[in-house]
Amino acid sequence: MGWNDHETHRRPTNVHWTEQSEQPHSPKDLREVVDGLVEVTSWHREFAACLCPACQREDGRLWLGRYPTVSCFSAGCADFNRQVNAELVERTKQACGRRGLKIKLTREDKAEIARRKDLQVTEAQARNRLLPEMLKRPGVPLEEWQSESPYPLAGVPVSDHWKLLISGLYEPDTERWARLDWLPRIWVGYLEESGGSQFAMNFKTRTEWLAARCPYGPQISVCVFKPYRTERGERFSLKDMGSRSKQWVLRKDYLVAESDVLSREQFGHVLHWIKHRSVLRALVDTGGKSLHGWFELPGPPELKSPPEARWSRFSLDAWRKTHPVESKREDWEQAKFWRDRDKFLAILKGLTCDPNMFRWAATARLPGVERLDDDGNPTGRMQRLLYFDPKYPVTS
Repeated sequence: MGWNDHETHRRPTNVHWTEQSEQPHSPKDLREVVDGLVEVTSWHREFAACLCPACQREDGRLWLGRYPTVSCFSAGCADFNRQVNAELVERTKQACGRRGLKIKLTREDKAEIARRKDLQVTEAQARNRLLPEMLKRPGVPLEEWQSESPYPLAGVPVSDHWKLLISGLYEPDTERWARLDWLPRIWVGYLEESGGSQFAMNFKTRTEWLAARCPYGPQISVCVFKPYRTERGERFSLKDMGSRSKQWVLRKDYLVAESDVLSREQFGHVLHWIKHRSVLRALVDTGGKSLHGWFELPGPPELKSPPEARWSRFSLDAWRKTHPVESKREDWEQAKFWRDRDKFLAILKGLTCDPNMFRWAATARLPGVERLDDDGNPTGRMQRLLYFDPKYPVTS
């Protein structure tokens, strides 16, 4: 099973809205508060999914605390969203009084708050203790990675490195899934090429990419995408949507580590630290100031419940009632896996790894392609593999 975003597995906390006769604050009032400021796509008990007011990203969050606040993964949106949040505070005071939205925390909410504080402590310890110890040593030269590469890269032209990466890191297409037209799609292109039928050509199967003469851009998806998606009885095709958003993600098997703070030689110590805890499959020289390390991470533990019990909520509930010990053990193993995974990512953040690369539908630099500057102009520097340990047999 591949490594996936834990948010899809974690149950939402139970936030109870308390009623006050002098200052009512129903969900209807919340919609009035955010109307015209934040475009909400779906409401949840503790947050609302929304479009970022600054960059219009689809993974924005409207957090429902005392005053609703909007946040975005992109650091460049902070100044603009700070103004939006100030307006949200004023609107909330007008609608609900100066006390804001009064929310009664449940036991689960308090546990979640404590968990987040622990992660902040873990991140700070990695940043203030572990990282300085690493940086006391001389940096790791790039030549050392090339000499340690399990796959001999010396005889492979740099222009073919992109095919090498796709061939060795993405699971081969199976005939069974091909007959069902359910082969996973790999996205290759430019970052802005998403969200329309004109970008359907950027999504190809592993076999189709290996048969292509050249890639379509300098970026590649770390995950693979499903060709179809159903929602409320409707079926959507990737050919029509051309979307790289996370609801189209089928599976994610790798985590890419990158740092924009440390030099490439300094970041080598961080890569070695991760390598002792995971399998390094590829190391890409981005042609800029950073390296991209592709690490294989295990998926959650195998579910104890049989597949037929998971076909419906009723069947699963019946199985859990008849197998209480197995179901409790399954819940404990799943919860422990995601706790350990959150702690691991917190350490990586403390070691200056870019958290944007942890996202479900993240992209990385594709080797074998010329590096472009911020204006899209060629730099003359190639993105290339420095280290390669294929997971699957390489197809020539």
